[in-house]
Amino acid sequence: MVIIVKRKNYFILLLIIAVIGAYFLTSNLSKSNQVVPWTIEYLNVDSLDEFNGNNIKVAILDTGIDISHPDLKGKVVKEYNTISPGNPSIDESGHGTAVAGIIAAIDNNIGTKGINPQVNLYSVKVVDENGRGKLEDLIEGIEWCIDQNVDIINISLGRSHGNKSLEAVVEKAIENGIVIVASSGNNFNEDSDYPAAYKNVISVTTVDEKNILPSFVSKGKIDYSAPGTEIPILTLDHEKVSESEGTSYATAHLTGLVAHVLQRNQIAQTNEKSTVEQVNNVLKSWSKDLGVTGKDNLFGEGSVSIPKSS
Repeated sequence: MVIIVKRKNYFILLLIIAVIGAYFLTSNLSKSNQVVPWTIEYLNVDSLDEFNGNNIKVAILDTGIDISHPDLKGKVVKEYNTISPGNPSIDESGHGTAVAGIIAAIDNNIGTKGINPQVNLYSVKVVDENGRGKLEDLIEGIEWCIDQNVDIINISLGRSHGNKSLEAVVEKAIENGIVIVASSGNNFNEDSDYPAAYKNVISVTTVDEKNILPSFVSKGKIDYSAPGTEIPILTLDHEKVSESEGTSYATAHLTGLVAHVLQRNQIAQTNEKSTVEQVNNVLKSWSKDLGVTGKDNLFGEGSVSIPKSS
């Protein structure tokens, strides 16, 4: 669960079991070989091998990324540290590395397998190892992403209330053709976090393999559901894969699908950037309605997976 400590310009991410935003550590799975996530089949990722996210620029605003991890070797093309400017975006908690692995872990028979091994990652450290980050650092991170002309910003964290400066920079990013995918939060049926709650930000909640909502999810402004329980994740121990749950991981899976959509659209549009509306049109067509008929405040449009006919 994300608990917000209300101090001026700060957001604090404190969790029930583990350490950083939407991060519930449950068990260790493997010390060798590769753990292929159940989500690969669930999302039908292998049916679109030709759309593997090649050269799509994905920024991960988080705790940093372990660029030395064998499953992420060469994946991070640029990094930026708003917590300690001028220093590398070293991940001291593992949360950002876990998110990066879901999106882009190399299929190399070790570790785990990502949704889009060919994307280019941009590591933006906006939260420290204790889950503490200034709002101004998050805003600065988004500004940096705009300057880098990234395609997608993954934000697997949030805060309980809005802010005009945050909303303004989010709108600026979207106006510049960037798709923002954000966690709705682990708020145990309370309202969605920000920036996920903002208009045109893609807000993601968690479902399990049977499309059931866990008890920890938020409600409110939800756009889509994606896998976020019993997820194999990379850890800072390069010989270990752990299993975890939370909307952080659902967000990462949805980001992976968005990269598929963007690559397909760029090919069709001669490398022009897609709009959020175009991306949503595809995601809606890929969604299986859950809960009450139509979009609702628990499942959104429903669970997203790539149609077998695509």
